[in-house]
Amino acid sequence: KMDYAFHIAEDLTLDGKIDNDAFMLSGKQITISGDIKRDAYLLSDNIYIDGKIGRNFFGFATTIKIENAEIDGNLYLRATEIEIGKNVKINGKIKYNKNAIIKGEENIKDVKTETYVIKDNEVPVSSYIVSILNSVLQYVVVGLLLMIMMPNLFKKLDKEKNYSDHIAKGFIGLILVP
Repeated sequence: KMDYAFHIAEDLTLDGKIDNDAFMLSGKQITISGDIKRDAYLLSDNIYIDGKIGRNFFGFATTIKIENAEIDGNLYLRATEIEIGKNVKINGKIKYNKNAIIKGEENIKDVKTETYVIKDNEVPVSSYIVSILNSVLQYVVVGLLLMIMMPNLFKKLDKEKNYSDHIAKGFIGLILVP
């Protein structure tokens, strides 16, 4: 039993009760078979809901499976595959990405559903090339400015063996130069 949940792990399983919101991030799977009194924000490769969510459910995953669950708010989903079982009670609407594969649509006939389109953020190759050239040019300009403003710096570094002062000055330079 917790007031709030903020968990990050490889696999997460909630069997207890959370009195407020739950924020969960997992690399593999999140399983909710407990009770979340308010909103649930879940991000994982796989999400399995077999419990109760008191308000809205925000799920971002490759697969989202909802069985024997009760959700008193809306569902906002982004997934490749969404599966909804027979004993699911949803008191709000479901909004999901249009390209998702939906299994069990017959189990939510009385629930209002909306879809949205995920726009690809395509950037032309020329933009990448210009960005790389811009970065290289910035480094060259900073290097030339260093050589012009401090011509003896590099000669001094070659002569001395104690580099701790130079490392400190270099970190300061990294912060001040940009």
